Amino acid sequence: MAYLLQETQAGRIRVIQKYQSSRYGSKGKRRGEWQRPTPQAVERANERRALEKLWLLLNANFAEGDLFVLLTYRKENRPDGDTAKEQLAKFLRKARALYRREGKELKYIWVTEYKNAAIHHHLVMNRIDPTLLAPLWPHGMVRTESLYEDGQFRGLAEYLIKETSKTFRETGGKRWNPSKNLTRPKESRQVVSAGSWRKEPKIPKGYRLWGEVESGVSQITGWPYQRYVLLALPPAKFGASRKKAAAPKRE
Repeated sequence: MAYLLQETQAGRIRVIQKYQSSRYGSKGKRRGEWQRPTPQAVERANERRALEKLWLLLNANFAEGDLFVLLTYRKENRPDGDTAKEQLAKFLRKARALYRREGKELKYIWVTEYKNAAIHHHLVMNRIDPTLLAPLWPHGMVRTESLYEDGQFRGLAEYLIKETSKTFRETGGKRWNPSKNLTRPKESRQVVSAGSWRKEPKIPKGYRLWGEVESGVSQITGWPYQRYVLLALPPAKFGASRKKAAAPKRE
């Protein structure tokens, strides 16, 4: 017997996923009760994968103190989709030059929403003085908020995915648009020779379990899987625990 172990590292987040399949040496092992997935099940699976991909990309590139930016338009100046895209591109060119003057490199992810509200843009950008951004956008309001790590940006990813859930197919299938210089999450895979995996996984030193361990049978493949997320402890906390453990015993 064997299973596939996949690990994805993105910032302080490490996602562990284990799969069993005849492809990975589980020959003779019976597949779970399986029927061809419905279109709705496939759509839910695609939505979940898109959310996971964006969540990991955010964690790999942004941190607490970076910016969540909203760009709006004055009511009398709301453009069509093509014009809005051109105006956003111009804003990003100006922002890129601004960051260079400040000795930084601009990183961003943006989405545009126009179905559920007046057309507007959301951007996640690396840290800079937010007051410097307003002069770059003459079309309406610029609102900025500082990112915070509570939830490890899961809620932010869910919000951005929801914003484009009804429109991404109309814009070439892109749910979000990243800058080309983003760091990609690091992914590794290996086939593990074992009859089964631990029901309660062993947590490596320097990490804690984030959320619950998810186990079951995939509705898409019909094979067993396990998934859980590890969160790296803050360096100071981990360092303090190591220092305490290394302290000499009193005589």
